[in-house]
Amino acid sequence: MKMIQDLFDIEPPHQAHSPTSAASAAKNMVKVLEALQRHDKRGLTDEEGCAATGMTGNSYRPARVKLEQLNLIFKTEATRKTKSGRTAAIYLLTMLGMMEMSR
Repeated sequence: MKMIQDLFDIEPPHQAHSPTSAASAAKNMVKVLEALQRHDKRGLTDEEGCAATGMTGNSYRPARVKLEQLNLIFKTEATRKTKSGRTAAIYLLTMLGMMEMSR
């Protein structure tokens, strides 16, 4: 969690009135980064990311979006099918994300 707060001195996505929401949001961002690091070159769709982290989509997606805005992850042009057969984007760590995870 400290890593995310130190990096660019950012505010994780959270409910502004809730200190516990801010702490949870920072932890969620770390969970997403760790899951993407474990899946390395294969990457993760949002559905796979939720399964890998144990997070719901309502927790996973805001963390993933913030990480993408910070250029720690990126959406590839590749896709995979979800369980329902829909096409989903695959996300990977950027070089900056890899460097951050190696600290």
